[in-house]
Amino acid sequence: SSILDESSFEKSTVDYFLINSNPDFETLLGHLKNFSTICLDTETTGLSIINNEPIGISLAVEKSKAYYIPLKEPHKATDFDFAKYKNQFNELLNQKLIVGHNLKFDIQMLFNIGIHISGKVADTMLAVHLLDPLNKELSLDVNCEKHLGYKKIKTTTLIGEKKDQSMLEADLASVTTYACEDADLTLQ
Repeated sequence: SSILDESSFEKSTVDYFLINSNPDFETLLGHLKNFSTICLDTETTGLSIINNEPIGISLAVEKSKAYYIPLKEPHKATDFDFAKYKNQFNELLNQKLIVGHNLKFDIQMLFNIGIHISGKVADTMLAVHLLDPLNKELSLDVNCEKHLGYKKIKTTTLIGEKKDQSMLEADLASVTTYACEDADLTLQ
């Protein structure tokens, strides 16, 4: 039996939420306390672990439900004070099993903004490699099709084929759906 869930993914049944206010983030923190595993993904200003930083964080703890937290304007609401909750959020993450796809990258991105993941982690990209060491197709896109029978939103849909746009230039609703989908599918 496979470690990965081979069931098909139904897009029509998803609930993806934008968390862009202090009350919404406080509610989310309370909700996350009820789960032992949090799937995490970051949207970033680029792919350099040294020069770039997150523009948003997506989280999933239940199948077909995810949350997107914008960290930078113009997506972040001006009255949403993420910094106020950063230490509490960091502490919560380190009490849970954190799951991600290429998690090393996301951990570094969070480190760049002062969030230090030091608890238990599980990386689905490593799991895919361990299940089939000869397979060179480790991307989330390819593995969602292979293991969930689902074709996910491509990054180029938001930022162009040449990837010459910033994710911050894309529509917030589209970024929210894209980011939530990544966390949701990685959790699944």
